[in-house]
Amino acid sequence: MSLGYQGVLRDAFTEVSCFRTELYSCLTARGDALFELCDALLCTDGPVRTLASRVALLHAQTPHPLR
Repeated sequence: MSLGYQGVLRDAFTEVSCFRTELYSCLTARGDALFELCDALLCTDGPVRTLASRVALLHAQTPHPLR
């Protein structure tokens, strides 16, 4: 991997990290849950037809202490 390519990856990572930090700071009530939902929507491979189906999938993937 060339040094130029590593620099591009580092710049992209920095930009995404800044975006995530700013997004999280905008969320007040239930910020963690809303942030996880936004993250899941942005990382979905295809179109999201309903938010409810995405929430159900996210809930199924989240470890819970009572499971």
